[in-house]
Amino acid sequence: MQVRSNTPSPPRREAQVHRVLVIDDEASFHDVCRSTLCPNAPGTNPGGSDEAAAAAASPIRSNGDTGIAFTVQSATSGQQGLEMLRSAFVRDEPYSVAIVDMRMPGGWDGVETAKRLWQVDPELEIVIASECASQPWTRVSQELGRPSKLLLLRKPFEPAEVWQVARSLVQKRSSESTARSTMMALESANQRLRHEMEARKNAEGKLLFDPLTGLPNRVLLHNQLTACIDRFRRDGDRGYAVVFLDLDRFKEINDSLGHDTGDALLVEVSRLLSKMVRTVDTTARDCDLAARLGGDEFVLLLDGLHTADDVRKVTSRITTALHEPIQVADQSIRVEVSMGFALGALDHHTPDDVLRDADAALYHAKKLGRGIVCEFNESIREKVLTRRRLSKELREAVAHHRISIAYQPVFSLDDGDIEGFEALARWMHPELGAISPSLFIPIAEEEAIISDLGMWVLREACGQLRRWQQLKPECADLTMSVNVSHSQMLDTRFVSSVAQVLEEFGIAGNRLALEITESVFVDNIEHTARVLHELRRLGVRIHLDDFGTGFSSLSMFHRLPIDAVKIDRSFIADMRIDGQVANIVQAIQIMASNRHLKVIAEGIESTDQLLQLQSLGCPCGQGFLLAMPMDADEVPTLLMHGASSRLSFVQSLKMRNAG
Repeated sequence: MQVRSNTPSPPRREAQVHRVLVIDDEASFHDVCRSTLCPNAPGTNPGGSDEAAAAAASPIRSNGDTGIAFTVQSATSGQQGLEMLRSAFVRDEPYSVAIVDMRMPGGWDGVETAKRLWQVDPELEIVIASECASQPWTRVSQELGRPSKLLLLRKPFEPAEVWQVARSLVQKRSSESTARSTMMALESANQRLRHEMEARKNAEGKLLFDPLTGLPNRVLLHNQLTACIDRFRRDGDRGYAVVFLDLDRFKEINDSLGHDTGDALLVEVSRLLSKMVRTVDTTARDCDLAARLGGDEFVLLLDGLHTADDVRKVTSRITTALHEPIQVADQSIRVEVSMGFALGALDHHTPDDVLRDADAALYHAKKLGRGIVCEFNESIREKVLTRRRLSKELREAVAHHRISIAYQPVFSLDDGDIEGFEALARWMHPELGAISPSLFIPIAEEEAIISDLGMWVLREACGQLRRWQQLKPECADLTMSVNVSHSQMLDTRFVSSVAQVLEEFGIAGNRLALEITESVFVDNIEHTARVLHELRRLGVRIHLDDFGTGFSSLSMFHRLPIDAVKIDRSFIADMRIDGQVANIVQAIQIMASNRHLKVIAEGIESTDQLLQLQSLGCPCGQGFLLAMPMDADEVPTLLMHGASSRLSFVQSLKMRNAG
């Protein structure tokens, strides 16, 4: 019984067809090649056209399992074979093998034909058939010079020899073609990889340098600083220092002359700083460098320095180099730098440790003035730690409304009436006690929470004013003064927020006075003037606080919608001991009167100061002599009884002064 197998037959593989060109002047040679390589193909006419040959020579699969088949085309001379080869190249149908007879009377012999064929197709496999023993393969191959592409077949030959030779050559050609393709692909891949690596190297290099100045950036600084720290902690033989520096009043230069000029100035400063240190080698582990962290902040890493005196020699050179005006385009700019530095120490474990200390020293230097150089020390460390603690706890206090408000009355110095109150933020720390506003207000500004604090004070003060007005109708004319920060003035929502608070508590705009200092408008007078005019349209009054302490108050005076000026307490304190100061106060009073502006004297703390202000005609004032800042629940008593007693006090002073 027959058993049928369920195993499927393997798929029949399609044969790869190779074109063979036979060049010989004898028809019998063509017949042998065709009958051997294409046993089932019809005969062709040797010497016929290439098109006729192509039509007659259909490919026949070999009787082996190699997957190779041939199509044979014939030429009777080397010249004709060369033309057929060229035509095949034009059609992109190259021949794999050419079988060429050595002796072809009246034309090229096999050697010459092979030379000409290789000029067209260097990869063509050529078989030279020769029946003459005087044509040894070694001599022919030496003459042609391409033994890897040449094979000598001795006539007469067996048909199987032709088949084996042709099969071997086309397999060899296919292998070489595959190898070439693989090599080209590998070379292309390697080239792409090289380009990618070069591009990545260039990109990584750019990531290490500041695009504006070309100086190393924070990443490269950290790398170099890490090497210095590791080496110092390992043996301590080679010290180092970090200098943190920035340009004093750079923002004013940037705003007044434009950002392009500011950038050009930074480039020039970078060039000068680079001269102070050795050229950085990114592969080195012990070298100086100048780095830019952003804006006008620069850092110098000074390797091999051990003492503060060593560092100060470098900072002195920097100060000297920057002392001369810097020419930027058509501008001559004089700059000063503040610097803070820290020497490497064993408690510096990371670059951030060293940079933190140098930055703290710079912060301390800027507090002392301009062009100052400070070395980091334990005193600065304690101040920094305290400030960090206060920064964190102030942020929490503002967020949870743990800030209180004290209200200081503003009196008429003529009759003792209470004109209004100034709302003053107060912070009672649970452990440290009362924190001075001169300490926590700058922290609030630096920590970007001053706007939140300022808006909370505004709402609380306006709400309190409304409650006093409801308590006593004659208090309807009281004014509430609230300080406004630079950040609030820059907030695009500030004017609308003020309008919302006025509407919420039902307060007329002219009952609110916003106090600004000169620092609010000195950087951007156009923006400040626009915001103040918008506030004036709400009816809000504008008071210029600390008047007389800034360098441009008088020049900007006419451009701002000001209702009152507050003479700084420093002038009031010095009036009795310096007649020129008294003249300044009187000049301010005259100037303000001519412009129909109210004048308020701050910091009245003695009877002599009060009497002198009255004699100068100053209409309003506030200070500890008249009333201390007080809690909101103390104000009603002052409102009910304080005005008459205050009036008597002021009148008695006038009488004493007149006597």
